[in-house]
Amino acid sequence: MAIEEPILATQRPLEAVFPNDKFFSSLLSCAERFPGDPIAVNDPANGVSATYNQLIGDIVSTRKAIYNSWSSELFDSQGTLKGSPWVGLLVPTSYEFVVGCLVILSIGGAIMPMPKAILSDEADHFFEQCDSTLMIVGSKHPEVALKIQAYRHVVSHRTIQSIPVTRRDRSEHQVDIIHLDDSIDLPSDRPGLVVFTSGTTGPPKGAVLPRCSLYPRQPCTPENRLIKLCDRPAHWIGGYVGLFPLLLSGHGIEILPPGSPAVDYWELLRQQRVTRVTWGPMMFSQLKQYYEDHLRLLPEAELEPYLQGARVIQGLRAGSAMPAPVLLDFWQKMVGKPLQMGYSATEAGGLMSALLNVGSAKPSSIGKPIPGVEMKLSEGKTGEILVKSPRIMLRYLNNPEATRAAFTEDGFYRTGDMAHMDGDEFIFDGRVSSDFVQVYAYRVPILEVENAVIALPYVAEAAVVAVPDPACANQIGAVIRLRPGMAQMPLDKLRNDLSPSLPAYTLPTKLRVLDDDEMLPRTVSYKIQRKQTATKFFGDSAAVDRVQVCPKLQAGKDRPVKAWDWAGLQ
Repeated sequence: MAIEEPILATQRPLEAVFPNDKFFSSLLSCAERFPGDPIAVNDPANGVSATYNQLIGDIVSTRKAIYNSWSSELFDSQGTLKGSPWVGLLVPTSYEFVVGCLVILSIGGAIMPMPKAILSDEADHFFEQCDSTLMIVGSKHPEVALKIQAYRHVVSHRTIQSIPVTRRDRSEHQVDIIHLDDSIDLPSDRPGLVVFTSGTTGPPKGAVLPRCSLYPRQPCTPENRLIKLCDRPAHWIGGYVGLFPLLLSGHGIEILPPGSPAVDYWELLRQQRVTRVTWGPMMFSQLKQYYEDHLRLLPEAELEPYLQGARVIQGLRAGSAMPAPVLLDFWQKMVGKPLQMGYSATEAGGLMSALLNVGSAKPSSIGKPIPGVEMKLSEGKTGEILVKSPRIMLRYLNNPEATRAAFTEDGFYRTGDMAHMDGDEFIFDGRVSSDFVQVYAYRVPILEVENAVIALPYVAEAAVVAVPDPACANQIGAVIRLRPGMAQMPLDKLRNDLSPSLPAYTLPTKLRVLDDDEMLPRTVSYKIQRKQTATKFFGDSAAVDRVQVCPKLQAGKDRPVKAWDWAGLQ
């Protein structure tokens, strides 16, 4: 167990002196209060099962490597970063990601996450925006780091100092003696994390979140301890807020690499390795499909362990969008408990409101604000959802204009979502503007896509619309009228012709070519009526055989061919 000894602070090595804030007081508390030293983080894909004491040891080892390798001019006498707090983190969802994040926070740094498939020019932009020269690298990605460093040196004439996450040899069985120092002042509103968000056809905006956005919540006990599944990409907000607040409250973490096949998820359930999960509609759908195609055909004795594993789940939450009713019904019967729903946003630091029982709720309800969040509507009982909490983003990185536009005069964050009140519940009514459409975790600027389609030489008229799809929130549908002389237009050609000017995540995945006698729905002022267009040409009553569809693409499945194809978030 990590215990403080009566040694003068000046005699302790820097790597053993930690700030006495909620991160590290909670980490020590977890190591001390759980009998039997249970597993804190299980990462079977990388062969790691770490207790809290082992986690502390690896944090200390990596801190020691930092203080031995990086210039001492970067730190004050207490080992805290003096200048720019940003430290690049090139580590995917894994145990090393947990270590790297806590190391950065322990030296007063702020986490600048980078996906493992990031391109060198994308990484260079992130480092430039953050004015950073520091990077922590996962053990499996030294080649990517070297390319980034070389590119940064040639293009920007800056040198990036990097170190790998350092893991101690488990055979040493050493328990680290660390000290929490009250004099290391790291305010809760100090930058702790930047999450880059899509929404333009160029580099993404960086939402700067405070340290407290990752603070632990209510400490758990051995009796109510959960095992949380972490399968979100490390550079998305869900990869943080679904991990650190729970881990530092005492709950266990089970890591499954993002993008794992459905069979791996069901095997994890069969082994009863998780008791709390958060999935989006696509994952709910994929796992249901695998069950119906494979598992339900098994003999009863072989099927039963899967069913028991599902019933062990104590908290099943839907995120990103409400699953279709057929999915809700399937999963509520599968786990035997109510399905929960969370309303969240990157700029809000994650979860804003929660619905504890989707099945008994009013249609489109997003529930009530969680503790610590103040939520209201711009017009009283109706209007735009406005939220305020200590976890809300501090600003957009290097973008004061966007920051001002994101907040009201009294400091509430503008979510861009509309709602109305029904009793004490918030009922979701849609987006304030149709200028942006959610596809998976991306925000697609619909007008920019439409302008690019109209600019093609063979297009006479076009409308780009959101086509609802429970698996990915929306697909991007294009309705076009061809110029005379063009008889047909394959969707593949349209996408290929758009790809030089648009990122991959914004390209249309559905296409409908208009006949001569067909018209786009428009207002009296000739503006396109997007909802009516989507319903008319892509809705349930539309002619399915007239719609061209391509497989929905996911970031990271194929290497981007140019920067910002996946908004730097692949």
